[in-house]
Amino acid sequence: MGVTHQDIQRIQSDTKFYATNPSEKIIENKATGQNFQIIDRMEGVTQAIAVAPLDANGEPIVSQTIVTVAGTQPVHANILSSDHWVSTYNAFGGGAYGDGMTAQYEDIEAFYQRVQKITEVGDKKLNQPVRIYAMSGFSQSTTPVVKVAADHNVPLVVNFTDWGAQAALDKGNFTSSDLAYINRHVTTYDTNTKDTTIMDSNGGRIPYANIISREGTQGLHSPAEDHNPAAFYIIGNKLDTDKYAKRGEFVSGMTPNQVRAAAKIKAERTPIWDKHDEAYFIREYYEKFPPKIGNMLDLDWYAKKGEFFVGMTEKQVRKAAKIKAEQSPFWDKHDEEYYVKEYKKIYGEFISEARYKRLLAINRAIETISSAQSGFSSVSGSQLVYLRKDLVTAVADLAEQQGADFEELIKQKLSEYKQNIENMVTSLRLVAYGSRIYLSDDELESLLSQFTLETCWDSGVEEATLSEAASYKQKLDIFGSNIRQAADRLEEVDRQGSIQFSSK
Repeated sequence: MGVTHQDIQRIQSDTKFYATNPSEKIIENKATGQNFQIIDRMEGVTQAIAVAPLDANGEPIVSQTIVTVAGTQPVHANILSSDHWVSTYNAFGGGAYGDGMTAQYEDIEAFYQRVQKITEVGDKKLNQPVRIYAMSGFSQSTTPVVKVAADHNVPLVVNFTDWGAQAALDKGNFTSSDLAYINRHVTTYDTNTKDTTIMDSNGGRIPYANIISREGTQGLHSPAEDHNPAAFYIIGNKLDTDKYAKRGEFVSGMTPNQVRAAAKIKAERTPIWDKHDEAYFIREYYEKFPPKIGNMLDLDWYAKKGEFFVGMTEKQVRKAAKIKAEQSPFWDKHDEEYYVKEYKKIYGEFISEARYKRLLAINRAIETISSAQSGFSSVSGSQLVYLRKDLVTAVADLAEQQGADFEELIKQKLSEYKQNIENMVTSLRLVAYGSRIYLSDDELESLLSQFTLETCWDSGVEEATLSEAASYKQKLDIFGSNIRQAADRLEEVDRQGSIQFSSK
């Protein structure tokens, strides 16, 4: 079994309830049939629970533990509660309008460490250590959840309607390593009208992660409807785009046919005093929702709107910076280079064109595989022939591109670690020379001679690791090549079978 976004949504939606009701032990997800056992909870200013999915025998699978953290406890919900006052202050004064990271961070980190040390659940000793496989935040808790997850390399993060994401980034709370992690592991479900989060000092903007967005209720009149983890129709790991299309609502990741279907319903619903046709709403969709390629946002869309996003190429950054420079007011005028430098300061280094293209190729392959798998039941004959080849070829593309990406990431990490070691060696020597009292330069040099990059960095291990990464890439390349040959043969076999079948 695998933990899905749909499971995490179910748990996140009732985190406050389960955190404050210790008698509750089991969470049921009737939509998926999966049950979860609560193995720990935190009650106070920060409310959180840790749950483990149950196997067929009703035993907790602690290697797939999920931690969900609730959002703000608003003052108006209980004006006599000190927790509510502190929680609300944390969201505004400590987070969005403070240093960018709410005080929940310390609580979430402490809870993470506590859950990792659990050795028994109920009255039973665990025969394996707890592993936190997924985390989820809502509103105020999203940014500290992302930070804690990045610190510990948690495989999966699913957030809902992030509060203060841009502020957390602007104030330097995320390292370049964090940002690389975020774009690979974090998905956030959001509403494009930003109800409630519009007040987070940056209009609710989220500058990173895989954003899955839906339409909101247009304004602050119904924040409970939009600012609510339960208000998303999720199936598996994505929104139920068919359901939204039939309701005449837009969400990201729709097919052209779904966009047209939703636009048609919208056009029919418009009042006579503000009438718009189907084409108007289709244009509106592509203006408001960035295109998605597999699990990746098309960052060209952001660049053309003059917006920055984590993981942009230099070309995309310069396009956005040029627009920012043109739109900057005369009393605070800046040129393109100013904004390029601002990007590098806040968002980190540009991603290379080669890596961006490789990520596009990987996600196009994922998209093709998903589309082909869902299309098998509705096609036949010659359509099935091409669909089968598309699927097999996409698998080959995915293998080859992921092999290349893996090799590059290994090289990048080794380079980072090597630089860190070199910095530590240099720092140690500077401190030693700066604080010497009784030792001469020769004596100091003799003591420090063992602390050099050559003695602290194992070049043999580096070479072996790079060789292993290259070997892994080569194996995936061969696998991809063999699959392509099989795809060509498969197409021919399918065609011959189709001809023989139709001639009978």
